[in-house]
Amino acid sequence: MSRSVLSKINTGIAVFMLIFTFYYFFIDAISIPINVIFSFLSVMFFLFGIHYLCYKEKVLGCVHITVALFLIFVVINPFSLIL
Repeated sequence: MSRSVLSKINTGIAVFMLIFTFYYFFIDAISIPINVIFSFLSVMFFLFGIHYLCYKEKVLGCVHITVALFLIFVVINPFSLIL
C-alpha cells in the first residue's frame, strides 16, 4: 500500500522543520527573517489541514487550516504597512 504524495510532502516538511529547529537551537543561530519561517509554517499547517480533510477528520483539518490562515495574516501584516 503506497502513501499518497500529500503524506510524503507532509513528512518531508515536518522532518525539515525538526532538522532546522535542532540546528538553530543546538548548533548555530541562523539569521533567517521571521516572515520566512512563518510562511513556511503556514504552508505546513495548510497541507496538514488538507490531509486531515481528505481523511474525513473535519475538526482537526479545520483547526489546521485556521492556524495556517492566522500565520498567513501574521506574514502579510507587516507588508500592508509598506503598501
